[in-house]
Amino acid sequence: MRDIWKKKGFSTIILVAFIGMFIDSSYKVLLYSALIETNSPLYLYFLLALFIILPFLLVLSPIGFVVDLVSKARLLRVLSMISFIIMLIAVLSLWLGLFSLSFFLSLLLSFQSAILLPTLQVHLKELVGDRYLAWGNGIFRASFLVSIFFAILIFSLLFHGIYPLGVRDITVILHAIWPLALLLLFISCLLVFFTYKLRIKRSSTTMKFDKKAYFEGRLLKENLNLVLKDKHLLYPTLGMCIFAGIIATLFSYFGLLSISNSTLDFYFLVGIIGMTLGSIISGRFSKNYIETGLIPLGLILVCVSLILLMMKTYITPYISFFICGIGMAFLIVPLHTLLQFYSSKNDAGRILLTSNFLQALVSLVVLVIFFIFALAKLDIRILFNIVVICSIIISFGVIVKMPFSLSRLLTNLTFAQRYKLIVKDFFKVPKTGSTLLLGNQFSLIDWAIVQMAVPRKVFFVLDTSGLSLVLKLFLRFSNVIDRTKKDYLEKVKAVLDKGHIVCMFSSGELSLNGHITDIDDEYLKLKDMESKTVIVPFYMCGLWGSSFSKSDAEFKQRRKNLKKRLVSIAFGNPISISSPPSLIKKKIFELSFKAWRSRCDSLGDIGKAFIYSCKKRSTDIAIIDSMIGEFSYLKTLALALILSKSIPKDTQNIGILLPSGIASILCNMAIFLAGKTSVNLNFTGGDKNVSDSIKLAEISYIYTSKAFLEKLSLKGINLNLSQTKNFYMEEVFAKIKEKKAKALSFILLAKLLPAFLLNLVFNNVRNTKTCACILFSSGSESLPKGVMLSHFNIMSNISQISDVIYASNKDVMLGSLPPFHAFGLTVTTLLPLIDGIKLITYPDPLNSLEIAKCIAKNKVTIMCGTSTLFNIYSKSNALNAMMFESLRLVVAGAEKLSAEVRVRFLKKFNKPIQEGYGATETTPVASVNLPDRFDTTKWVCHIGSKEGSVGMPLPGTAIRIVDPDTLKELPTNESGLILIGGHQVMLGYLNDLEKTNEVIITQDGIKWYKSGDKGYLDECGFLYIVDRYSRFVKTGGEMISLSLIEEEITKLIPENLDLKIHACALEDSKKGEVVALLIQDSKDSHKELIELIKTSNLTNIYKPSKYFVVESIPILGSGKVNISLAKKLAKELDEKARSEK
Repeated sequence: MRDIWKKKGFSTIILVAFIGMFIDSSYKVLLYSALIETNSPLYLYFLLALFIILPFLLVLSPIGFVVDLVSKARLLRVLSMISFIIMLIAVLSLWLGLFSLSFFLSLLLSFQSAILLPTLQVHLKELVGDRYLAWGNGIFRASFLVSIFFAILIFSLLFHGIYPLGVRDITVILHAIWPLALLLLFISCLLVFFTYKLRIKRSSTTMKFDKKAYFEGRLLKENLNLVLKDKHLLYPTLGMCIFAGIIATLFSYFGLLSISNSTLDFYFLVGIIGMTLGSIISGRFSKNYIETGLIPLGLILVCVSLILLMMKTYITPYISFFICGIGMAFLIVPLHTLLQFYSSKNDAGRILLTSNFLQALVSLVVLVIFFIFALAKLDIRILFNIVVICSIIISFGVIVKMPFSLSRLLTNLTFAQRYKLIVKDFFKVPKTGSTLLLGNQFSLIDWAIVQMAVPRKVFFVLDTSGLSLVLKLFLRFSNVIDRTKKDYLEKVKAVLDKGHIVCMFSSGELSLNGHITDIDDEYLKLKDMESKTVIVPFYMCGLWGSSFSKSDAEFKQRRKNLKKRLVSIAFGNPISISSPPSLIKKKIFELSFKAWRSRCDSLGDIGKAFIYSCKKRSTDIAIIDSMIGEFSYLKTLALALILSKSIPKDTQNIGILLPSGIASILCNMAIFLAGKTSVNLNFTGGDKNVSDSIKLAEISYIYTSKAFLEKLSLKGINLNLSQTKNFYMEEVFAKIKEKKAKALSFILLAKLLPAFLLNLVFNNVRNTKTCACILFSSGSESLPKGVMLSHFNIMSNISQISDVIYASNKDVMLGSLPPFHAFGLTVTTLLPLIDGIKLITYPDPLNSLEIAKCIAKNKVTIMCGTSTLFNIYSKSNALNAMMFESLRLVVAGAEKLSAEVRVRFLKKFNKPIQEGYGATETTPVASVNLPDRFDTTKWVCHIGSKEGSVGMPLPGTAIRIVDPDTLKELPTNESGLILIGGHQVMLGYLNDLEKTNEVIITQDGIKWYKSGDKGYLDECGFLYIVDRYSRFVKTGGEMISLSLIEEEITKLIPENLDLKIHACALEDSKKGEVVALLIQDSKDSHKELIELIKTSNLTNIYKPSKYFVVESIPILGSGKVNISLAKKLAKELDEKARSEK
């Protein structure tokens, strides 16, 4: 709702509409009241009504051209000046008591309004576009209805408060009310002021007004043909003519009855209240799309109200006018929106004025008929009854003609109880012509969501086998083409031939893993229709995990809550119907970015999510720290709240120097709740790395542990933290234990206060786009960079991962990766706490035996690690395969998974490793392989992984392969630079805008991160990594991947040799660069390997030129090879070898 008010100029248009209609209505109320008090003859009332209608009949042709030709803002300024001049003359006219002139001025005001309203409506469409058109129309309609309401209410009261009682002389009355005209003059000054706030935009139309055609009537005929020969414009116009006829009937009928003026005013005021309310409801229903189902419903309400008006009771007219007002709004808002939606840019003014002309013509006919009946003293009730009967017949015809619209509304009302629908770019669906919608399918009700989102009638291709008889009968009346029938494609062709929309889902099968299934190429059999049919891709999210999806029962149960489920759908630009499935799948993935936007916006910040998660699970075990013990969600929350109150307030960035465990979790959560930024420092990088990070992040305070610092010292890592004030967790916990009363009070608060109140009191985050944490990139290739991740980034990535791992209540996650690593912080720390997965922490991922014990003892089901760590586990003789038996999902990331490690791990533990991909800059996960799922109802396997790939993009993530120099997108299966787009892409690098701008770009409305990796996408959307661009060596004129060299050499290493290798490039005066191989050897086995390499069938360019034996290859805390230090080591050894020669 707020988005539309952010449109520059929208609020000004609403104000101009309100003020313009207020001036016009108020002046007519004054004249009408004066006629009532002087017992004026009937023809004057008829003339006043005629003056309202006549301008709409006369301004059509000339003004239609003016509205389309000139700038709307400029025209509105002129009209506001005319209004000011008219009111200036009105002040003089009323003061002098000139009735004829005053009466004539009402006609001029009507002319001004007849031009003002369509001009505003055309300008409204230009401003808000098709996306917000229905919602904008609802607000627009409500604004001038409210203005009419206040005009009648205020100026009726002011009139009766100022005019001399008992006076019947019109001259005296007009003179008495001239101060009211002065008030309207002042208000017209406001109208002039606000029209000058509108931005002038030049019109692109170059039409010329043909005077001869105008006087001969040809111009009128042309304008009428614009509407009459296009059914998309004709039907809305006819509907509005019905509206105009009923309004004219009500005014004429009740105006001629013997009802007091005050009673009649109240009737119409109640009707206006109903219309205002109806307009707001219509706008809200059509906030993201055009809800045409309101049209038949509106007609039904109008018919009911007219029937009620035939009953003679005191209260019935008030109820009837209120219901009629709501029904009229339900009718007019979507009809007027459809008229604007289908109007071309250059003809919008003429089309709107033509519609107004026809409405005015119908109103005039009704007015004349009632006037004749009144003059002939015939019973006008007969005429009113005829109108009621005609309305019922017309309503019945509309319902028969638009059954899909009414059924769509009923579907909308049904699903609105549990689902909130957000539609992105529905205007990209062609307004006319045959269109094939292709998108993902996660649930049984996806078809209903599509129909709710698209203003046109949609035919669906669905597999109805296995559905209940009731659902099959319902779908039969919902334009469904049964996919199981052999001739279904012929039916699709027939429907497309008629210019309709057909929707086909990607493969016709519901997803079993939350990912997009393979695109069925059946649609390619329709490519002979390429000349007149286009494909519009779409992506829908929000229904995975609902009761209508095929996700696991426990996952569905975990996703149940009392709040409305947010469902969003995004449409893409039309593409050729002969486009290959790989392109369509790629487009659908990119649309997931837009569809996920609303969901990500609704997630809130980390602290809020943590509070709500803890309150929901209360006494359940949240964390088992292997070194300390168990912590329930309630206890964890209470400790985090206590700690949050002691976080220093005089600085923004707070340092943390702790391994995985309850201490680091509490520190991070406390910092988030305090509205500060956590900086988890990489303690494996050495003192210089930590010092540089402290300086760059301007850290004054660090939370750490004396015991942990001592352990680091024993490993040869001595950190100098003298430049900061340090809080030792042993002392922090000791103070909490000392103040037992305070701790107890926080536990009671955490238990007794509702989540929303805890969030209000303890959470200081007000904007999810603020920086939540700074993580220093691995520094595997260069100096670490401070990556700034917002609450929005982290919560988005957590939600994306949560959708594909579909956790159950039995799941337990291992948290051993250090929190200074994005993988460790986001995936194995924050995700389990927020998603309600039991977390088992252990501080050292390199200790394979203790890790295995944690897994076996706690029945861990989900483990994340790196290729290096899994290599250690698979080679450890101390580990038994049974220790890993409970694992259901093993995910590798942070570095390329070695094929050898994959095979060895599977062979030893009988557990496949699913490889993922990402970067610190993407919070970190961008893509991941998932276990395959088999559908026993359709006997189809849903592929979730491919060996050698890093999986498909996460939902809401887009991946593009582009030329590294031109950034032009490359075809499927062609290698290039990997771009990652998603809501998890970082804010930027800390204090390094230049570097940020180098790696962050925007294309097609998506924020992309230039990964620096070389890879390609296959036909199914799986991503394959070739190598880092920086890990290519150019030797002998050829570019060779160092990772590929490592992979080939690894295959040569016998199982009995305990060797580790790393290839790097060294400068060479002859070849430019040569390959050097570092060999980590503890048993003097390197000579055998070198000989194996030299005598192997490897291509010569794959064989290293230099070999260096080292005690250990430098690695990072995550287990990933420290490439920059490894290269530095190789360079030093090379220089040493040269000097010895």
